[in-house]
Amino acid sequence: MLLGDHYGAHSGVLKRGGDRLHLLLAAARAQAHRKDDGKRRSGCPQTDSPHYLNPSLACPFVLRPLPEGCGGVNETDYPVGSDPLGLNATSSGGAQAVRESQERTAAEVVFDNATKTYGGQAQPALCDLSLRIPAGEICMLVGPSGAGKTTALKLINRLLEPTSGDVSIDGRSVHSFDPSELRRRIGYVIQQGGLFPHQTVAGNIATVPRLLGWDKQRIEARVRELLELVGLDPDADAPRYPSQLSGGQQQRVGLARAMAADPLVMLMDEPFGALDPITRERLQSEFLRLHREVKKTVVFVTHDIDEAIKMGDRVALLREGGHLAQYDTPDRMLAHPADDFVARFVGADRALKRLSLRYLRDLDLTPAPAGAAEDPAVTSARCETTLRDALALMLERGTDSLVVIDDGGQVAGIATAELIGRSLEEQS
Repeated sequence: MLLGDHYGAHSGVLKRGGDRLHLLLAAARAQAHRKDDGKRRSGCPQTDSPHYLNPSLACPFVLRPLPEGCGGVNETDYPVGSDPLGLNATSSGGAQAVRESQERTAAEVVFDNATKTYGGQAQPALCDLSLRIPAGEICMLVGPSGAGKTTALKLINRLLEPTSGDVSIDGRSVHSFDPSELRRRIGYVIQQGGLFPHQTVAGNIATVPRLLGWDKQRIEARVRELLELVGLDPDADAPRYPSQLSGGQQQRVGLARAMAADPLVMLMDEPFGALDPITRERLQSEFLRLHREVKKTVVFVTHDIDEAIKMGDRVALLREGGHLAQYDTPDRMLAHPADDFVARFVGADRALKRLSLRYLRDLDLTPAPAGAAEDPAVTSARCETTLRDALALMLERGTDSLVVIDDGGQVAGIATAELIGRSLEEQS
C-alpha cells in the first residue's frame, strides 16, 4: 500500500485523534492559567516555594497581547487612575493621573531592617539595613564586592525577597504589590544596557509602554521624546539594532527604556561600569543633566567611590557582610568618615575629592582690577569649574590666582588658592 493510500484509509482516525489532543492541550492550558491567576491575585510571595517558577524572575518582562484600547495589565487589581505608585499622566492616563503628574515625579524609598540570607549560607548577604532615600534624590550604594549592594537593589523591585525586614515605596510595602506590576512601574538599568538583541532601538524603549497598553501613536511619541532626551537621533537610531550601536549608545538606549513609562523610582546597577573612562565621564555628566530636568528617585550601585561622590545626593557605604558603615551626603562622608574603614575606602585624598563637589561660583570672590580679563598673563576659568580643577590649573600655570568668568562672559572676580583652602575649612 502506498503511503498516500495508508494515510487516506486512516485519515478519519488521525483527525479524531488530533481533535482530542487539541482539546486536552486547551484544557491543560486553561487549568494552568487559572492556577497562575490565583497565585498572582493572592498577593503572597511565591518565590519561596521550590515548586513555583515566577516567570517574571526568569525574564524581566512577560509579554501579553492586549485588546485594542485596553488599560494597564492587571487592571482588576489596579484600575487606571488609581495606580499604587501614583504614575503620572504619561503612563496611566486620566484626570487624576494628570493632577498627580503635576505634583509628583519621584517617590520616597525606605529600607526597614532589611536582611537577606541566601540558602546554604550562615551569614547574611545584607544585614539589618535601615535607611531613607528622599523622593527625587540619587542614592549611591557603594562598597567592596560582597557587601550586598546589588542584593539591596533587588529587594526594591522584588527580584529578591528579604529574609526579614521590609522595603517600602511612598510608605507602602513593596510586598503589597503584584511583583510583575511593581517591576513595570520601576525603571531598571543594568551594565551594558541589557537590551533585547532581536528588537530595534524603538522596540526596546517601547517594551514597558506596550505592556501597559499604550496606543501606537503614544508609544511612538514617547520613544521619539526619550531618544532626543538621551542625545540620540530619533530618525537615524530608532530603527537600528543593539549590535549596530556603540557601548555608550547602548547604555543611552537602556536609560531611555528605563524612563519610558515615567517611573517614580529608577534602579541602576553599575550602568557605566563597562565603558571606557571618557565615555563613562560623559554619560555621568549627561545623566546628572537629565536628573536635573526630570527628577526621579534613583538608587545607583557602584564600586567606584569617585563615581559615588560625583553622582550622589547621598552615599550609602556598605562593608563586607552587608553592614551599613555610613549613610551621609558626599561632603560629610569625606569630611567626617565614621570609622577607619570609611576613611580608607574614600581614600587619603578625600580633601581633594571634596574640592570636586564645589565650584568657583560658590566662592566669595575678591573684586578683579579693571581690564583683568584682557591681560594675556592672567589665567582665567569659567565659573562652573570645580575647585579641584581650578587648583590643578593654578599648579599647571604656576600661579596662585584665577580670573573667574561668569555665564555671561563677564569678569566675576578673582579666586585664589588661599580662598579655596578657606572654603574647605568653613564647610568642615
